[in-house]
Amino acid sequence: MPLSLMVLLITLMIGGSYLIVNSYSSKEDSAVLSEQSSPQEIESVPTGQPSINPTPTVPAIAIPTPSPTLAPQNFIGDFVYPNSKKVSGGENSFVLESNDNPDSITDWYKEKIRNLGMNVKTFVTTKTNGKVLNKLVGAGREGEVIVEISKSAGSGVVEIRVDR
Repeated sequence: MPLSLMVLLITLMIGGSYLIVNSYSSKEDSAVLSEQSSPQEIESVPTGQPSINPTPTVPAIAIPTPSPTLAPQNFIGDFVYPNSKKVSGGENSFVLESNDNPDSITDWYKEKIRNLGMNVKTFVTTKTNGKVLNKLVGAGREGEVIVEISKSAGSGVVEIRVDR
C-alpha cells in the first residue's frame, strides 16, 4: 500500500471529519511526469465520522434455562378424603379427621395416587396394640405427596395428614 494512501486512511480514522481533495492540472497532455504544475484549488468536502461495524463471528444462540414445573394450585385439593372434615391446613398441607376404617382410607389414597398417574414410592402399614400408622408417598409430574394415616388405640377418630 502506498505511503500516501496509508497517511490518508490514518488521518480519516483518527479524527478527520473532512476530506481534502487536491486537483492538479497540467499545461500539456504530453508533459513529462516530473513536470507538474502547482495545485490550483483545494476543496474541503465533509465525509462524516468513520464507523466500524464488526461482524460477529459466532451467531448468538439463545440457551434455554431450565425452570422447575410448579404443581397446579388445586393439586393438594385432590387429596381430601370424601368422608372427612378439615381440622387445619394451609396451601401445601392439611389435616383431616374421619370415622372410617383406616384400611379403607389407605386403599382410597393408594387408588387416588394411581389414578393421578403418580407412582407409589413408599407404602408402610403399621398396626401395634390397636394403634395404626400408615404412610404413603407418591410422586409424579405434579410433584410429591405424603399421606400419613394414624389412629390411636381405643379412639374411633382417624387422623389424615397430607403434605405436598
